[in-house]
Amino acid sequence: MAIKGLMAVLREADRGDLLNDLELDLATIVETLEQYGSGKATLRITLEFKAKDGMFFVEGDNSVTLPKKPRSQSLFYADGTTLSRRDPNQREFKLQEAPNPETQPDAAEDEAVAQAGE
Repeated sequence: MAIKGLMAVLREADRGDLLNDLELDLATIVETLEQYGSGKATLRITLEFKAKDGMFFVEGDNSVTLPKKPRSQSLFYADGTTLSRRDPNQREFKLQEAPNPETQPDAAEDEAVAQAGE
């Protein structure tokens, strides 16, 4: 059986496992880049050829470099020798729960009841 060309060598190298691994690596690259929305990945294919007495020995290897997961930026303020999420220049508001009109008695209704009792 005659093997001609690079693709034929890739198909036969390592009993076909090299090409299968390359396919899996490609799928991983595409999945990662889609997940992150941007980035850069590298797929390296190495073929090492050795010749002896008219025979060629071919060893293949592959490696993948994936992008790092993007990290978001966080805002902190200096608080002495530590960091705080609270802005020391921002005034604090004393918040309290607002009365619920459905559970609070109506002032006009209370007055009407009081007048009726007189």
